[in-house]
Formats: sequence, C-alpha cells, structure tokens
Amino acid sequence: TFSFLLSFTIGLNAQNTTVVTFNATHQRFGNGNDTRTVTDTFLLPPALTGYKQIIMHYTLSCPTGGCDPWDRFAMISLKRDNEWLELGRYMTPYKKGCGADYDVTEYSSLLTGKIVLSSFIDTWVDPGWLVKISFEYVKGTPAIAPTKVENVWQNYNLIYGDPTKPGSFSPGSPVI
Repeated sequence: TFSFLLSFTIGLNAQNTTVVTFNATHQRFGNGNDTRTVTDTFLLPPALTGYKQIIMHYTLSCPTGGCDPWDRFAMISLKRDNEWLELGRYMTPYKKGCGADYDVTEYSSLLTGKIVLSSFIDTWVDPGWLVKISFEYVKGTPAIAPTKVENVWQNYNLIYGDPTKPGSFSPGSPVI
C-alpha cells in the first residue's frame, strides 16, 4: 500500500511542512485482528534544502470501546535497505491517549523521498490504540549536517537484570 498526505515547498524559500504518515491507524490484537505491527510506504519531501529540524510527533488515542487497559512497549522504525532503524520507542499509558515529540533531525538524510515506516505496539487486546505519526520539517539552516546514520543497537529482545541470563553487552555499550 502506498499512502501519503503531503504539503511542502522545496528550496531556499522552504516553509514549515508537516507530513502525516500513519493517521488514526488501528493497532490491536484479538477478534481475528493482528495489527500490532503496521508497515506502510510514505512520500516525504524529496530534498531537505532549507530545513533545520525534523520533529516526529506521535499521538495515541482511544478507538471505540476504549484504549488498552495496560501499559505496552511500542516503537517506530524506518527501513533502510534491508535494515530497520529505530526512530523512537515509548510505553503506552493505562486506558488513555497520549502523545510525544521526538527530534529526529539526525535522521534527516533518511527522512526524504519514498520511505517505509513501521509502528509496533505490543498490545494483546482489542480495541488497542489509534496511532498518528507525523513529521514536522522546520524551515531554517541546519546547525550541523549529519554525515552518517548507523544502527548501534540491533537486539530488541535483550534480557538484562536476570542473573540466570547474563547480558551480552560490555560496560559502556549503548542500551537503547
């Protein structure tokens, strides 16, 4: 599926631009539905000339029947070649909506053109959540141009704190 809602200006006269990706996407499990992970392709601005910052906004709201009554692990990822890069992770609240903003400017070289995004919520109930994710491109000159994006941590299921299953990372290793 290819979805997009897009409005932008390219070049030196760039204006603030917001691109909505997932828009009230229903993430749930049960009653024959398993949309805990949703993946889709979106179209972002083709060039980032004139933008100094990119802010990813996520909003969770309650579908008909109410929100998931438990807190759940969730994350938003971007696919680069055959690799998934985590843009942000969060915990859902109990029984109510919420939202947050992430500065994803350092991913700017990847947040352009046609991209694949994935939203995951480890919910095990229906009705689950309605998810909205958008990217706000803020006009201006970047303070520093990113040179490389590297996936430093790729084990999403690392168990730590259990003495019967010692961790495989060394002191000082990033744990995201």
